[in-house]
Amino acid sequence: MEVFKEDGGHAGLNETAYIQAIDPTLVHKEKYNTDMATAYPKAGTYSAVPFPSSIGLYQEGQGYPNFDEAQAKEYFQKVNAKIAGLIKETIRKWDMAGL
Repeated sequence: MEVFKEDGGHAGLNETAYIQAIDPTLVHKEKYNTDMATAYPKAGTYSAVPFPSSIGLYQEGQGYPNFDEAQAKEYFQKVNAKIAGLIKETIRKWDMAGL
């Protein structure tokens, strides 16, 4: 939300951006079409197996890939910093417990 101002999805805005930041050659904008995305159904409504789309949106109308390189890099850096902080905090607590 901090970077994109909207929710993402499986193979959606956030996941596509993360991969784009790692290796842009793995993201094929020319193959993308908004009809490839479907919002996940609300709990208790329905489910489909396999899921009817290759992109699953967490929220209706949000999370479509935008292929913005600057946002992709910012998202990548912020996710990695958050994960690094969680790992450091976990190790700190384990050390306090003598583990």
